[in-house]
Amino acid sequence: MEEDAESYRPALAIMRTWQWTAFDPDGNPKRIGLDLSEVVNRLAMEGLPNPQTTVLALLCRSQLLGFSQFKWRKYHRKNHFQLEEYDALVTCKQWQALQDSLDEEKQRIGGYGRSSRPIYFKMLQIDNCLRHEWCFLENRFSFAKSPFYDVHSEEYFEEWFSAWDIEIRLPEQHADAPKSELNEEVSQPLAIGRPLAAWWPDFVAELVAYTVEVGLPPGIGHQGQSEVIKEVCARLQERGKEEPSRTQIQESVNAVLRRMRSAGNSALQ
Repeated sequence: MEEDAESYRPALAIMRTWQWTAFDPDGNPKRIGLDLSEVVNRLAMEGLPNPQTTVLALLCRSQLLGFSQFKWRKYHRKNHFQLEEYDALVTCKQWQALQDSLDEEKQRIGGYGRSSRPIYFKMLQIDNCLRHEWCFLENRFSFAKSPFYDVHSEEYFEEWFSAWDIEIRLPEQHADAPKSELNEEVSQPLAIGRPLAAWWPDFVAELVAYTVEVGLPPGIGHQGQSEVIKEVCARLQERGKEEPSRTQIQESVNAVLRRMRSAGNSALQ
């Protein structure tokens, strides 16, 4: 990217003054994110020119993190690949693919905007697919790319990515966040030693019982989390136990799914 890293520091300084903490029903603090559209609009209100450009640049550099629901499709070397995620980190590579498409379009027509050049993906069977959509006020974006090779070439590929319900978070909120040359401030550690919520023991017991009796849903990583959360909460309700909110248990369920699958628990599949 052409812009110097120093040019993004004013935006970062402004964002770090915002409220990024909320409290759950038990009074415990938790880190929260803000919708992409809210971040852009707040920066615009502060007088920053083209705040959407700044936000995208920071996402490409991992100085901001974007989480979303997304769908990804790819055809390469005669193989079809696909992935769907909920509340997943959009990687720098995916943000950069959007930025590259915007830059290419800027050079072609002299400005940003929705690409006027649709792509037809023969192998993915997607018609009139725009090369990119950067709809930051609608909390979504997409990109599509394919080389100009013959469809029968060994190097031919098609790739499509679409993300929506995008939420922006600060890297300080995630200990395993990617590092960036701008990310030099030391974050405050999260509070430790707080008492467990009253619903926690019943939730853990029901989650364990569910995985033993039913097994893990199909998928990889934390795929299938919505199904697990729905079923475990239904079991809690049947037993007259307190139901936690999705946001309170989502990270724990995701961690359980990832760990059990990585450990090769084939008996629970």
